[in-house]
Order: sequence, then C-alpha cells, then structure tokens
Amino acid sequence: MEDPVVGRVRQIIDETGQQQRTIAERIGIDPTKLSKSLSGNRRFTSLELALLAQLGNRTVDWLLTGASSRSWTFAHRLNASTTSDANKAGERAIRELAQHHEGLEALGFLPPANFVDDAPALPGSFVAAGNALAEWALSKFPVNLRNLSNADLIAHVEETFNLDIVVADLPDGCDGMSYEDGSLRVILLGTTDRAARQRYTLAHELGHILGHDADQEVIREKLGKPSSIRERRANVFAASFLAPAKEIAAAYSDSQVTHQQLAWEFALSPESFSWRLFNLRRLNEKSRQELAGRTSANIASELGRTPDQFERDQAARAPRPPLRIASSYLRAFYAGQATLNPLASILGIDSDEAYKIFASSPDSVVGNPEQLEVA
Repeated sequence: MEDPVVGRVRQIIDETGQQQRTIAERIGIDPTKLSKSLSGNRRFTSLELALLAQLGNRTVDWLLTGASSRSWTFAHRLNASTTSDANKAGERAIRELAQHHEGLEALGFLPPANFVDDAPALPGSFVAAGNALAEWALSKFPVNLRNLSNADLIAHVEETFNLDIVVADLPDGCDGMSYEDGSLRVILLGTTDRAARQRYTLAHELGHILGHDADQEVIREKLGKPSSIRERRANVFAASFLAPAKEIAAAYSDSQVTHQQLAWEFALSPESFSWRLFNLRRLNEKSRQELAGRTSANIASELGRTPDQFERDQAARAPRPPLRIASSYLRAFYAGQATLNPLASILGIDSDEAYKIFASSPDSVVGNPEQLEVA
C-alpha cells in the first residue's frame, strides 16, 4: 500500500503538469532520488517536503496529514463590494506566510517567536485599555518614535514583537490586515500614496495583535469611524503608541516648537495628531480644529519640507517582502539546508537572479586608491 505522503506528493506533481525531472530540479535533488522516494525506497527529507509544499501551494502539515493546519476566519470590516476581493487577498497572502513558517520550522530555521507576552490585564474602558497597552508596548520598544521613518518603524516593530510585516497591493478600500496564530503573527499593509495613513494602519493592526483581537481571525481594516470596542481600543493604542506622552512632553520643553512641526516630526496626519494633543491637554478645541483642518502637504509646504513629504509618500507606495522570512531562508541556504528558490519567490525575482546575488563570488578588492604605481 502506498504511503499517503507519497500519494500527496504525486498529487502535487500531477497538478503542476511538469515532469518528475523538472520537479526534482526545482527542489534541488537528483531525479533518481525523487524516483526512489516516490517508489517508497527512500524517505523525503524535511527540506524536500517543505519545498514540495511550497511548489504545490500547500502546507507541510497537509503533506504529512492531509489536513490543513490552520482555518481562516475573516472579520468583515469593509463595505460589501470589497469584501470578496479582500478575503481572497488576505487568505492568499497569509496562507503563503503560513507555508513559509512551516517550511522553515521543518528546516530548523524558523525566525524567533519567543517574545514574552507579559502585557498587563487590560481595563474595561477602551480608552484606558488602549493607553495601557500602548504604554506596555513602548516599554519594550528600543527607539523613540519622533523622527522615525516608516521603514525603520516597520523594521523595529518586526524585531521587537517577532512578527512578519508585508507591504503589498491590497483591494481598494482595504488599508491593512492582521492575523495571529501561535508563532505566526502577520500584519499586511496596503501600498498607498499617504505615508501617514500607512503608519497609522501599522500601529492600529499592532494594537489588534497585542490585544489578541486577531487570534486565528484575519482582521481587515478600512480605517474610519470605529464600530466596535476593540476597533476603538486599537485606535487609542495607535495614537498613544505613535505619539508617546513622554516624547510629546519632552518636545514641548522647547518653547519654540510648533504644533505643525511636531505633526511633521511624529509623521501623523494633522487630524490624528490634533486629537492626540487635545487628549493630552496640549490644545483647546479651537486650536484642535485649526490643526485638523490642515493636510500633511500643507504642513510640509509651510516647513519647507515638500520634497521630504514626497519621498515619504513615494516610500509608502513601495512593496515590502517579509524580511524576517527572507533572512531565515538565506541562513538556511548558507547552511546548506535550502535552495534559493523560496527566497527568490519572496523577493519576487527569478531564481537565477537570486543565485547571482546571493551565491556568486565577492568582487575583488581594489585596495587603497591612493597607493598607485606609476609606470
């Protein structure tokens, strides 16, 4: 009787429509080894199962047991016209990340997932809960938020909270998504021409994950007027996390600082920042309305930072792969435990190009240019 694992491998091969020789090349083994494994005379290695699972858009768990290791539930936060597209986009992206996690776990190169979740019990009030969660998160965060670029913010959030962040094209009307299931913690951000909105979405989704709202449930966001307690809590968290009270107080120790300058330095939209300052009693209602009536472009122009604002918004348009996963695959490759095919897939480049970049010999060193021989 054929081993069920072999039967599922055969199913993947049949679905690709490719010859066994081609499949063997794609998973980095000799065709004779694949034939022996399919005939039951050789066991598939963990690496081969991980690569076969990725090739067939399956999970390693499916190959081993025949069952999906995760079920996906979608919390509807969008209008009906975008729900279907968002479901597909979220499921596809998060399934792919789940497969990479399982593949790297099989290889022994899964990124760290040992962040100690010692967050305090949250108060019942969404305002108090959001502020308490933000204060706890900031106690773990290694850098100040003031003048921190979106790219650096994303990198520090990834490293501090051991999660994966991807920036990609999402359906219109969907700003971001989040999902948590054990070691798999994911935030998806949509590409956008509004850097401040992307920054706020990141913090909002982080609030969902740290508050365990996204536990085995994909939460998709179209930022706007909140409709639930946990959405309101995530909004409070985002504002408190991105503009920490201590940093605001330190900034106002400079008597020359302006509200507009701080809105720029904390990289929040004028409306969001106006509410933060109002809640910290730094603005009265009239001044809050005046600040909220401006735009990021207005403020950048007043401060002579229009080119910088353009660069911020341009950066928010750029896709970003899950760099923790990419780095783990690269470590596995250098350890001789993986090919570069998964890394190439994550980076969106051809496998041959990946080998040119990561496996080629280093360029020769020229030496000291000031020590030249004269003929």
